[in-house]
Amino acid sequence: MNSLAVVCGTGKVMVGERGAFAVAYFSDSDGWRFATGKVGENGIEANTWYEVIDGKFIKATCTP
Repeated sequence: MNSLAVVCGTGKVMVGERGAFAVAYFSDSDGWRFATGKVGENGIEANTWYEVIDGKFIKATCTP
């Protein structure tokens, strides 16, 4: 399934097959930034919750 998600502010994100997403996060050194991901790139998996920690996507330990 094609899917797209955008999270403004801190949060968690999950998309399906062929999905892509963008998550805003705050960096103490740079201010607001966006991290982007796409299923199949950099280890991102479909139907898996992710969150941004230190500018990188990690699998979320608890879902929303």
